[in-house]
Amino acid sequence: MRIDKTTNQQAELLKQMKTADTERAQEQQGHERAAKSSGVKESVEISSRAQEMKSARDALEAQPDVRAEKVEQVKSRIEQGTYEVNGKQIAEKIIRDSLFNFTA
Repeated sequence: MRIDKTTNQQAELLKQMKTADTERAQEQQGHERAAKSSGVKESVEISSRAQEMKSARDALEAQPDVRAEKVEQVKSRIEQGTYEVNGKQIAEKIIRDSLFNFTA
């Protein structure tokens, strides 16, 4: 079974987008308070890049946390006794991910 770093990357991307959303909301609240006290109206225009990021976030959030069909395949192979673990590949993957995380 191959375990990808895709899930970790997706989680990190989602975390970054949620942080950006929170910061944007706090900034917007500050602007709204300032506008109310000064009587100035504000308008907001969302850039195409922000719209793309929202679309990407929505698509990412629509993905299931667990790939059920993959889990079932592995469970079935374990029950049948045909699931084999390649320790060398697992060790290489752990080292590669550790080095990637260390340099990131």
